Amino acid sequence: ASEIVEECPWRLIESKMNDLFASVERENIPVIAKAFLVAYFVAYLKPFDSHNDLIASLAAKAYLANQGYGKAMAFLPLENLMRKSDKKKDICDSVQLYSDITYFVCYGIEQMTLALSSLLDVATRTVRLVLDEERNRLTPSDVGPSQESAEKDDERKPEEAGSPHEETPPQPVL
Repeated sequence: ASEIVEECPWRLIESKMNDLFASVERENIPVIAKAFLVAYFVAYLKPFDSHNDLIASLAAKAYLANQGYGKAMAFLPLENLMRKSDKKKDICDSVQLYSDITYFVCYGIEQMTLALSSLLDVATRTVRLVLDEERNRLTPSDVGPSQESAEKDDERKPEEAGSPHEETPPQPVL
């Protein structure tokens, strides 16, 4: 039976990090699942004296950015994934007990769904505010001719209208 370990013994960190990098390259799983794998193992191995959860989320973002997702990864809220909670601790314990990263990947998908949904709500509210502001700034002349000026144009006589098509062409000089 597996036991739950709070952190990797410091003598094993380098070899375990090498195992992580090899595993990420070897596994045939979606890129986002690999990013969660990176985040989990960096947080588990605790290769630094402090801020390992933050480093874990940054490592996952860097992995995604290097896989072609680019600068947009800076906005992906992976920090939510690494936030301390009883649920996260239970998930991480399950990963260790059953040697199955799937628990953490599912947790990651759940956390990203919540965070992205919230981000989408903020974006939607922002767009609505901008559109409302834009609509409130418009004056009648911004929208087009008023009904009254359109009716006056219709009442004008054809000779007043001065249509360029009604002019006689110039006569050639002989």
